[in-house]
Amino acid sequence: MCSSDLFHSRGQRGDRTDVLTIYSQSTLAPVGEVVMPGGKRFNGLPEPHAVQLVGDDRFLLSFNFNPGTSVWVVDLDSRSIAAEVPTPGCALVYPTGKRGFSSLCADGAFLSVQLDENGKPVKDVRGKPALNVDADPLFEKPASHEGMSWFPTYGGQVLPVDFRGDVAKPGKPWSLLDAADRAAGWRPGGWQFLDTDAAGKIYLLFHTGGEKASHQDSGIEAWVFDPKTKKRERRITLKHPAMSLMLTPDDKPLMVTVGNTETGAFVLDVYDAKSGEWLRSLADFSAETTFVVYPAP
Repeated sequence: MCSSDLFHSRGQRGDRTDVLTIYSQSTLAPVGEVVMPGGKRFNGLPEPHAVQLVGDDRFLLSFNFNPGTSVWVVDLDSRSIAAEVPTPGCALVYPTGKRGFSSLCADGAFLSVQLDENGKPVKDVRGKPALNVDADPLFEKPASHEGMSWFPTYGGQVLPVDFRGDVAKPGKPWSLLDAADRAAGWRPGGWQFLDTDAAGKIYLLFHTGGEKASHQDSGIEAWVFDPKTKKRERRITLKHPAMSLMLTPDDKPLMVTVGNTETGAFVLDVYDAKSGEWLRSLADFSAETTFVVYPAP
């Protein structure tokens, strides 16, 4: 388990050091680190696709943004930096093929890079824009399952992207909304607002009264879609408005949402994902609001 961390020699000031910290999964204690030079590391709210593993978990990819974009390739076996890969105009990392990644570019295209056995870039391909992101902006957060990812748009479309080969292959967008949904102002949104279960069904948070600037509004319902049929199967009414959700990776999944109560207090709500039944709320255990929840290994 790894995290990308930043330290200053004087607390909030002084010399800056960026490190990749390596933790033991059994004890959660730090067991090593790799210094990442140059002060380039992406620094912001939790973003799962800023740090990803590829190549049978040998290489860790860490996205840089300061203000140019690039990706550190960290060899976890030798605990050293194998390469820095420039990704001009493109951001974040989506594992692609056997040992590579793709980044999402500002025009809606994908830049795909493959690495050799030492983590050095050997091939890069920049595709054509997958859709008109000026007319309908694309969320950078997908739901993913077995090498396929589904990227929603602000307006309620979803773009399927196949990352199983050496190059990202976007498919044809399809709509998450019917005419009645659009008339009622339903839109997807939140922070980490979508996930897939073990069967590959997509869960997304939706809010009403939506428009282009409401893309980070908390959801009041979770909608479940089958990407094979491109149809909505169920709607789950939430106990509390939620900004993020996750599914446990088992055959009887739980859905966990992160949100706030009517008084503004932070709360985790737990649901039976298949029935949509609310099971319990967990609260009063954190001094800070959590933006993203992750399944335990």
